Amino acid sequence: MKILILNLSTLKLYFFLIALILISKISICNESKKIVFSNELMGKQIDTKTFKLQNGMKYTSFRVDGGFKTSINKYGTYECSVNIINNQDNKLEKSDYICEFKDQDNLRFWSIGKRLEGSEQDVAAGKYQIIDGEGFWKKYIGVECLYGIEYVDKLYFSSQNCKK
Repeated sequence: MKILILNLSTLKLYFFLIALILISKISICNESKKIVFSNELMGKQIDTKTFKLQNGMKYTSFRVDGGFKTSINKYGTYECSVNIINNQDNKLEKSDYICEFKDQDNLRFWSIGKRLEGSEQDVAAGKYQIIDGEGFWKKYIGVECLYGIEYVDKLYFSSQNCKK
């Protein structure tokens, strides 16, 4: 009978340890969804080319050059290549882009993203993901950033929160 009690006590201890490990892993997973860094961008739209179709749709491509500053003490320049499709009502149907960022240490990272469909032309929201990086930026590959962007003439202003 004592052997059975010892085994039950041991089992309870094992279950307690397993539960503790699982709770710790869940907490660590939740911690990793926190904001990794925030980013502020300002840029200018250049080299714009628009094709207007007979049915009212527009296909536009352009570049954006500008600067960025992060909450992790990294700042530098960036360049993006953007493609946009607007429907007959001039609502955004599709927008995707790729950007190259270069920080003050000449280390680069690249992101791809898209704006939310149906956005107005002068105010927008979207999401991008860091897909590659050099040196310091390698640990940020896979980070996703949500952003809001506003346009004044051909200047872009954007605030971003990046999470992993």
